Amino acid sequence: MIIIIGSSKGLGKSIHKMFADKRLLLVSRTSTKVESENHFHIECDINNFDYSKIGKILKDEEIEAIFYTVGLSLIEDRFNISDEDKEKIINTNFLSIVKINEFFLKNCNLKSSSLICFCSSVTTFLPRSKQVLYCAAKSALNSYFNSLRSYADLEKKSFRVANLILGFMDTNMNKKFNTILPKKNPDQIAIYLKKNLNKLNGIYYVPFYWFFIKIILNLIPFNIKKFFFNRFNI
Repeated sequence: MIIIIGSSKGLGKSIHKMFADKRLLLVSRTSTKVESENHFHIECDINNFDYSKIGKILKDEEIEAIFYTVGLSLIEDRFNISDEDKEKIINTNFLSIVKINEFFLKNCNLKSSSLICFCSSVTTFLPRSKQVLYCAAKSALNSYFNSLRSYADLEKKSFRVANLILGFMDTNMNKKFNTILPKKNPDQIAIYLKKNLNKLNGIYYVPFYWFFIKIILNLIPFNIKKFFFNRFNI
């Protein structure tokens, strides 16, 4: 079975469509159309996860992959936002994902080649005065990924761990962000994930040119970075 946390929109929706021939557990806070008796949907917020219901569905299932495509970005995410918004952003993008993943590790039947795939962001290495908590939460997710991958290697665990460092995607969440850089179609990413499902392991920059942008940003002074951000509106 493949689990998609955040299946109703964006990349999660594209993965849902791409893996429609598989047994799926779809989790989202909005309704998702289920088109097969091999597909199960649970409507719940990631910050109020229904562990009991999900545990019953997964009781006798072998897990092929878990995709964490859920995320939350607020346009007002700057300094001095409300405590409620701070908690919502950090929980949705990091803490709730960690709690859910720990539940799966303890209670689910991971296959010898099972994949756990997180979705992070290029904003983790772009110093910005906006999306402050989002960047911080995704940076924490990167650190959790590194620790989990080390744990899997050192303890000789059978599962694989991947982390997608995503650039701007053509999704509803990113419509409010205008940038000169091209936005990646999530369907193209889903195609890549299905084609390489049994090989994914490690960090992937999507699109790959963000890997080179990260290297360049690490080498240049802040004032030049600032010009770059203003020029490309990122």
